Amino acid sequence: MFESQNLEDAEKELIARFDQQFYAGEIGFFDANSFEFLIGFFSENDYPQKALKAVEKALELYPYSTYFFVEKAKVLLLHKEPEKALPIIEFAESVQPSDIDTLLVKACVLQQLDKHKEAIKIYEYLLVFSSEKAEINAQIGLSYKILEQYSKAIPYYKKALALDLSQKEVLYDLAFCLEKAGELAQSITFYEKFINQDPYSKEAWFNLGEIHLQLNQQSEALEAFDYAVVIDENFADAHRGMGHVYMNLERCEEASESYKNAVFHDPSADNYCHLAASLEQLNSYENAIIYYKSAIKIDPNYAEAWYGVACCLDKCLKWYEAIHFYRKAIEFDKENGNYWFALAQAEFQVGNNETCHECFEIANQYLAIKTNFWLIWADVYYQQNEYEKAAEIMNSGLEEQPKNAEMLYKLSAYLILVGKYKEAMKHLQNAAILDPKQHHILFDIFKNPETRNMISKIVQEFGD
Repeated sequence: MFESQNLEDAEKELIARFDQQFYAGEIGFFDANSFEFLIGFFSENDYPQKALKAVEKALELYPYSTYFFVEKAKVLLLHKEPEKALPIIEFAESVQPSDIDTLLVKACVLQQLDKHKEAIKIYEYLLVFSSEKAEINAQIGLSYKILEQYSKAIPYYKKALALDLSQKEVLYDLAFCLEKAGELAQSITFYEKFINQDPYSKEAWFNLGEIHLQLNQQSEALEAFDYAVVIDENFADAHRGMGHVYMNLERCEEASESYKNAVFHDPSADNYCHLAASLEQLNSYENAIIYYKSAIKIDPNYAEAWYGVACCLDKCLKWYEAIHFYRKAIEFDKENGNYWFALAQAEFQVGNNETCHECFEIANQYLAIKTNFWLIWADVYYQQNEYEKAAEIMNSGLEEQPKNAEMLYKLSAYLILVGKYKEAMKHLQNAAILDPKQHHILFDIFKNPETRNMISKIVQEFGD
């Protein structure tokens, strides 16, 4: 317990005496100063049970000490029991209503109870009197962040950092709020000024890189992440950030190296998954599967890793195995439309036609972006010679994307196949007006020279 502590012999003896009594189940007499030291020591060194026992015995021996009531509320916060802490700190406040430490603890209690507006009022009052202005500004920022009032949180986080550059967590919270408030571009100036004051802050360089990355400023992002790595070569987040930039630039081999560095310094499920994705882009499917499975081993509920394995197996034409992994991904993320969409196509490949269309139906409920969805679903019906169904699906797609030339060409083809020539011609004409160059799509379906000539004439007439 004492190895990393710079303690006096008397303090070590005091702790040892308390420990002996604690494990014997009977705490004896200590003077108030000793209890004050013991409660502080146990709280700061993550011994919440001993801290609670010490403060309870202190209150038993010194029931009129408001100080120990405040300390008990603090210890209960360590135990994540704010509902028990509230009446205790309110009693202390009734005795000493202007005491700064009491009010600080009450504000913390209210935060744990999700009563952030009440906490903010107390913190605002304390800003006038307390010397802990950096911490109080940070706590106000935190409450506004939890309330999702990001624009209000930002100035408090900035004040906190102006008063104390060492608050690393505040840097990350500020970056989060700036993103949510849509103030990314403006925040670059703030971080550049911060870096001028503290050029060796790896967190500041990392956050600057994240902002550039989100603004699609790849070279600036890469430079910022690189500085963060120069400051601390073990900084896994910065290596991962470099990997993201390289992936965006389609420099997948360099991305893979950056993600390997991230994994080396932080073998997390996320980092393994990013490494696997970069290898998947390099068509190194076997290696990608190994790293996706490493992510699953760390976090068995990681849906994206299960999906990654499935995609690799799919690309290797191992559809039955892929189906198993797609279904595992869906087990952990049931409303992911992309997973259902991929599963539908795999089920089609193994001839499970009914299941395939059930999966397409579910995917349709959850997919937000359906660029290729309607085309692929309709094509499945076309390959099953169900041209009416294919036309129905294509009509549904055109309700969402009425000016999609490819869909119009495909719809005209399906309508020709079911003998609805007049309706087909109308859609063919509209497709030719939108994009005459895509008419070759129909040549993949119709090999008959007469049909091809008819299509070409319509395209020439309406596509000019």
